[in-house]
Amino acid sequence: MFLGVYNIPTAVSFLALIFGMASCIFSFNGYIGYALVCLIWAGISDLFDGFIARRFDLNEQEKAFGAEIDSINDIVNFGAAPAMIALHSGFNSPVDHILLTAYCCAAAMRLGHFNISGLIGEGPVKFYTGLPVTFSAMIFPLVFSVKFMLSGPSYIWTVRASYAAVGVLFLLKVPFPKPKGIFYVIFPALAVIVSVFWIMKPAG
Repeated sequence: MFLGVYNIPTAVSFLALIFGMASCIFSFNGYIGYALVCLIWAGISDLFDGFIARRFDLNEQEKAFGAEIDSINDIVNFGAAPAMIALHSGFNSPVDHILLTAYCCAAAMRLGHFNISGLIGEGPVKFYTGLPVTFSAMIFPLVFSVKFMLSGPSYIWTVRASYAAVGVLFLLKVPFPKPKGIFYVIFPALAVIVSVFWIMKPAG
C-alpha cells in the first residue's frame, strides 16, 4: 500500500532524520544547546545505520534504497541543520548568509561525489575522499562551546572560520579513513560527554 522499504536499518536512518529535524526545530525556538545535542545524535544514528544494515541479509533493492535515504538525510542533518543552528545563534548577517549557503553547497557536492565514487581502497582499511559530512555532528557542538571561553569578535570569527574550514574539507581530495572497530565505542562515548555538557548549560 505504501512506497518505500520498511526494515530496521531504514528505521535507524529515519531516526537520524528525526534528530536532524529536532535540531532545526530547537534552534528555531532558541534552544541552541538542545539543537546541538540532537545534531550529535543524528551523527551517531547515521554512523550505526550502515553498521546495522551489514548485519541483515538485504536484497539489492533494499540496499539501494538505504543508500538513497542515507544521502538524502545527510543533506538535512549535516548541511541544513548546522546552518540553521548558526543562523539562530545570531550569525545572520549577509556575510553569514553567503558563508552558510556555501557550506551547504559544499556538503551537497561532497554527497554527490560519494554517491558516484564511494569509498576508495582495496584492503581492510577503506577511505573517504574528502571529510565525511557526518563529522560535522561532532565538530560544531565543540566549536560552539568556545563561546564559554571567547567573547565578541574572537568567538564570531572562530565560528565563521570553522564553517569555512569544514566546507573546504568536504571538497578537498584528501583521504579520511572510514571509522571501524573501536570508533563505534569512542564516538558514542564522546557523544554522551558532549551531550551532557550542553544539557547542563542554559537552554539558549
